[in-house]
Amino acid sequence: MLVKLPADGIGLDFIEGTKTKELIKNNGFPKDKLLFAGLVNGKNIWKNHYARTLDTIEELKNAGINVVLSTSCSLFTCALYDKE
Repeated sequence: MLVKLPADGIGLDFIEGTKTKELIKNNGFPKDKLLFAGLVNGKNIWKNHYARTLDTIEELKNAGINVVLSTSCSLFTCALYDKE
């Protein structure tokens, strides 16, 4: 199982993983791990449902989960802009 791996944290996608929150609610999350909650869409970081994101973080914290806000996937698809 993923939660038994010798890692300090686990990153989970809450955008494409539409059942992630439900699975955590039903199965819990280890108290000794840090949850990197992928609540910001890594494919479109400029668009976010801020209230929903903050509500989810609050729910996770209230459940006693050590949580960090993260992107749902890597940012390699994001365009880079030159400031000049």
